[in-house]
Amino acid sequence: MKNSVYLIIVGLFTFVLLTYFMADVAPARPGGGHSYKKKKSSSRSRNSSRSSSHSSGNSSSYSNDDDDDEDDDDNDNSSGSEYVFDWENIDYEDEFAEIDSSNNDKVIAFLMAVVFFGSFIAFAVYDGKRNKRKILSTKPTVKNKRVRYKRNINNLSKLRKNDPNFSQTLFLDFASSLFAKYKSLLGKKEFLSLAPFVNAKDIEYSEAYLETISEVVIGSINVSKISIKNKVQTITVEIDANYTVLDGSAPAGNKNYRFAVVEKWQFSRKAGILSPEPEKMRELSCPVCGANTGFTSSGDCESCGTKIRNGEKQWYLSSHKTNVSERFSTEGLAYYAPERGTRLATIYQATLSKNTKKFAENHNLDWSDWSEKFDKSIVRYYFIKIYAGWSIKRLGRVRHLLSDRLYESWMFWIDNYTKEGLTNKLQNVRILKTEFVKLELDKFYESATMRITASCKDYVVDKSGKLVGGSKSKDRKFSEYWTFIRRAGIEKDNYDFKSCPNCGAPTDKIGQTGICEYCDTKISNGDFSWVLAVITQDEVYKG
Repeated sequence: MKNSVYLIIVGLFTFVLLTYFMADVAPARPGGGHSYKKKKSSSRSRNSSRSSSHSSGNSSSYSNDDDDDEDDDDNDNSSGSEYVFDWENIDYEDEFAEIDSSNNDKVIAFLMAVVFFGSFIAFAVYDGKRNKRKILSTKPTVKNKRVRYKRNINNLSKLRKNDPNFSQTLFLDFASSLFAKYKSLLGKKEFLSLAPFVNAKDIEYSEAYLETISEVVIGSINVSKISIKNKVQTITVEIDANYTVLDGSAPAGNKNYRFAVVEKWQFSRKAGILSPEPEKMRELSCPVCGANTGFTSSGDCESCGTKIRNGEKQWYLSSHKTNVSERFSTEGLAYYAPERGTRLATIYQATLSKNTKKFAENHNLDWSDWSEKFDKSIVRYYFIKIYAGWSIKRLGRVRHLLSDRLYESWMFWIDNYTKEGLTNKLQNVRILKTEFVKLELDKFYESATMRITASCKDYVVDKSGKLVGGSKSKDRKFSEYWTFIRRAGIEKDNYDFKSCPNCGAPTDKIGQTGICEYCDTKISNGDFSWVLAVITQDEVYKG
C-alpha cells in the first residue's frame, strides 16, 4: 500500500511540474501518458450457499506437522491486488528537444521532472518485478500438482495393500465425526472421551478452554496428502466448516459469534494396522471391543479396560492448524459472482478405466449399459429432485437421498436464508451434460463421481417475492462434481423413491437423522442404494 501511494504521489508531482513549466513545449495528449492497471482478486463463484471458498490465512493453532511442508504451496498468499506498469502507453514525445535554453528556471524544472519521472519508472519496474516474483513463488505449478496427485494415488494404493480394510469413505466419516465432537466438547469434561483420538496437547487445551462451541457444520472435507513410511502412516485433510462460539466473558453478557474456518488436520497411526469395521469407525468407539461408553484421561476403555494409545490401534489427530478463521456473515446470501470453473477442463481419475473394469467384473455386468442406467435413474433424477427440494426449502422428501453431512450443511444454509427472510429459487433446471469422472472401490464402499453441467434461472427473493439477487430471465450455466456412495455388495441401483428401501413404508416419516420411523432403520448411509455424499464446485475440485 505504501509503495502504491508513493508511486501515485511521485507521478502527480511529475505531472504538475511538466504541466506548469513546460506547457508550451510538451502539450498533453488526450488519453496519453502512463497508466496503471489494477488486478482485482476474483470473488467467489456462485451463490455463497452452494459454493466452497478456499483461501489462505495467518491464524493457526499449534502444529507438529513437520512433514507436511510440501502442501503449503496450495495456499496462494499473493496480495489481493497489485499494480503492473503499462509500458505500451508511455508517451515518448520528441518535443523535449525544443526547450528554450535561455530560460534557466524551466531547464532546472525540466531536469527535476526528468529525475522524478525516471525514479518513478525505475521504482515501478523494480516493484512490479518484485511482486511478480512473490506471486510466482507462492503458486504451485501444474507439474507440482501432478506430482503430488500421483504421489497420493500411489500412497493410497500402498495403504490399501497393507490395510485391506481401509476405506476412504469411512475415513472421511471418521475425520468429520472427530472434528464435530472435538469442537463441540472443547472445554467440557466429556472431551476426555476423545482421548484415544487426540494427543495430550489437545486435552490440555480443552481444560483451559473457556468458550462454548455449538452448531458445527462441515461444508467440505478433502484428503490433501497421504504419506506412507516404514513406521508411521499419515493422512492430511482440509476441512471447510463453520460453527457458533458462545463468549461468556463478554462485558455485556453472553454473546454468540459465528465463525467460518478452513483447517488442516493431520491423522497418524502406526504402520501395519488394520482399520476397524464401519460401525467402529463411524461411532469413534473402542477399536477393540466396539463399545462407545467412553475413555479415561489416559485412554483406557471404560468398557473393556484396554488402554488405547495414540496411533496403536486407530488413527488419531497428531496435529492441526487453522488456515482461515473469519467472522461469518449472512450479508452475501443474495450476492452473485461470475462462474469461475464452468469452462475448466474436466478432471478424470487416472485409474478410471481400470476401476470400471473391476466394477463390471465384481457385479457381472456390462459397464456401458450400467453407466447409462446409472446416469438416467440416479444422477439426473437425484439432481432434479434434490434441487427442487432446495428451491422450496424442504429437504424432507429427499432426505434419504442425502448423506448426513451433506444434509446438515444444506439445512444450515436453508435456515440462514429463512432467518433473513430469503429464498433461493432454481427454476427451469436443465442438465446439459454429464461425465463419469471417478470410481473408487474398497472392501466396504463404492463411490462414483460425476461432473454435471446444467443451467437454470438462479435468483433470490425476499418474503414479498421481490427480486434481491440473480436473474429471473437469464439462464445461469454452472457445473459441479457430485459424488455418490453405497455399501459394497449392493446390487440395487435405485430406490423406489416414495418408500423406505428396508420396510417399504412411505418416506413421509424419515427424520433429520435419516432413520425411517416405521422400521427404525437408518437409510441415508448407502447401505441400501446410492446416496449423494459430496457436492464439489468445479473451481475447487482436485480429483
